[in-house]
Amino acid sequence: MVTLLLQSRVAKQYKAIISMHLKIDTGFNRLGLKSGINVTKEFIDDVVALYSLPNVHFTGIYTHFPVAGSDQPSDICFQYRQYQQFNEVCILLQNRGLRLGLRHCSNSKAMLYNPEMNLDMVRVGIYLYGLGSKIDNSKLNVKPAASLNALVILEKELLPGDTVSYGRLFKARSSQKIGIVALGFADGYFRSLGNNSGTKVYWEARGFEIIGKICMDYLMILLPEDLRIVGQMVEVISDDSPAYLLGKKVNSTAGEILTSITDRVPRRYVEGDVDNA
Repeated sequence: MVTLLLQSRVAKQYKAIISMHLKIDTGFNRLGLKSGINVTKEFIDDVVALYSLPNVHFTGIYTHFPVAGSDQPSDICFQYRQYQQFNEVCILLQNRGLRLGLRHCSNSKAMLYNPEMNLDMVRVGIYLYGLGSKIDNSKLNVKPAASLNALVILEKELLPGDTVSYGRLFKARSSQKIGIVALGFADGYFRSLGNNSGTKVYWEARGFEIIGKICMDYLMILLPEDLRIVGQMVEVISDDSPAYLLGKKVNSTAGEILTSITDRVPRRYVEGDVDNA
């Protein structure tokens, strides 16, 4: 509330009008005005006072769900309680004569699985980039909008008993061939995706397991003896290895996987049909 008062003063000083949406905290406990489960008259009075601030124009009101898409009964109940609480706030404010503008609370998961909560608009996040699960992408008829490729720069022959990378976590049981890929945790590819976790990279739809610990600049993969792919790009994030599943592997999300890719990785932006690019 103090921030809004300051914004109002600055806007008035510069003879400007600030348009914004007002956030109601119904249980996320991050940003917004905390309404509480039982919405009090004092809370509504405070919000009404905000709407009278000079040089501030509220064009919408919203809240945010922390467990949308969960199948846990307690989470489902929590989300419905949030939704009811938000609607109660909206009704009480409208009864005080306020024009609320756009009401919204649905993120990607809620938009798909709780359409009854979509209200006036939805805030689609990762689903806008096709970063949901394969099931969710299929329901929405979308494809991932991002992939990550890396160059195989070297091949090496291992003898029985040879170990690979820091900690010597991988030990060759027989003569084997490995490829060195120019991608590491300094590029934002999580180190924990190595460590013999079964994570694979792909080349022409063939999967090759990452072995040993991922290094700062490189990772190592097992290769068939008869395959030569030095100088070829392998797919690290793709339809075969989606960011959604990589996120699951590290107890995280597709969003964290992709936003962790560092600035030193070159970007290539493609318009139109990516399958023909």
